[in-house]
Amino acid sequence: MPPYRLPLEMVGGVPHVFQSFFNMMDEAGESLDRAARFVRQHLEKKH
Repeated sequence: MPPYRLPLEMVGGVPHVFQSFFNMMDEAGESLDRAARFVRQHLEKKH
């Protein structure tokens, strides 16, 4: 398996697992959008 470069993003002032509050916190929705973009980009490279 080739090595992968993974981004590390830290968001201050939010609770642990804040992404579960995507309907209440803009930061949570934005974080999930970035994660989905990362996954899509890496899946597209495999096909």
